[in-house]
Amino acid sequence: MEYRKVKKILCIMIESNLLLNDEYVNWADEYILCHDRIEQWILELAFTKSNDCASKVLHQEYLSTNLEPEIDNIHADLYIASLLLRHILGHMNWQTFLLEAGYFFRWFM
Repeated sequence: MEYRKVKKILCIMIESNLLLNDEYVNWADEYILCHDRIEQWILELAFTKSNDCASKVLHQEYLSTNLEPEIDNIHADLYIASLLLRHILGHMNWQTFLLEAGYFFRWFM
């Protein structure tokens, strides 16, 4: 998988609240400890305080390395899949899943 796709998937998982602050901050901290060369966006991610801030960091990084539009069909599919995983894991009920998926779908279309 391409490295820039990992950033996009990570961003989608954070936007959909599938990954929470402590989870991606811990990942970034472990990455920093295990690697000699650290990219700026990973350092920034390690110090974010909210999913909104983390999403902005990843969007800026993704846009700085990619000239294509940010939102595409794969983005939409992965976002809805992340919401479904939150439902399956018991982090949201079915009604909330349908509402959030519907809002995103209406915005995306």
